[in-house]
Amino acid sequence: MTKTPRTMKPLHLGRISLLLLLAAGVSSAIERARHADVAYVEDFLAKPLVLRALKPTPLAFSRDGSGVMDWLFEKQKVAVIGLGPDRHLVRATISNGKAEGWVLAGDLEKPSPEILAELEKGQKEAERMRHAIAQGEVVIGMPQEVVLKILGKPGARSSVREAGGEFEQWTWTTYKTVPYDVPATINGTNVVTTLYRKVPVGTKVATFQGNQVIRFEQKEEPIHPKATGGGIVVPPIILQ
Repeated sequence: MTKTPRTMKPLHLGRISLLLLLAAGVSSAIERARHADVAYVEDFLAKPLVLRALKPTPLAFSRDGSGVMDWLFEKQKVAVIGLGPDRHLVRATISNGKAEGWVLAGDLEKPSPEILAELEKGQKEAERMRHAIAQGEVVIGMPQEVVLKILGKPGARSSVREAGGEFEQWTWTTYKTVPYDVPATINGTNVVTTLYRKVPVGTKVATFQGNQVIRFEQKEEPIHPKATGGGIVVPPIILQ
């Protein structure tokens, strides 16, 4: 049985690849403490997000608004680090230099609908990747390092030229452990011992453009009867 391959153009994932490496246990890098309900701009957008303050507003050290470091003035530009439902994490210039802090979401202008749509798309893609990693599955857009973590080192690597250019392919042979019986005669008694062997049952092929999977194919072949011992005549083993 052959599963229909899916092909997709690589997405701009920003730092999603790093997040996936951390989720897959590939990297030991320490990330800034993050909030689950905050969309971090650097993960999903190719360009920085700059917004203006709608009015004078405090820049707080803590998300709950405590520890006010300074005040932003009306129309002051800030670089957004993360968008939260109530407060945004921003980087701004204050009286004693640059600082990162939290600002009430309503005190900054709203991102454009296009930016919000791109952020939502990126969040959904990241969640899809996290789910695939948890299930041990390879999906379109996954970086090579995560594929290695899931499937291990490929048995073969090659370059292929197609209409869209030259791509890298990794191939794995898949195996299944199957039983087979060995008859024997021990002290005049016929016995059968069941042993196990690994037999190839198919292949998995990942095609990469750059560092991302653009196509993943799985091919499964039926196990030949001889692989399980069926049809093989094993002479009896006689033990005295």
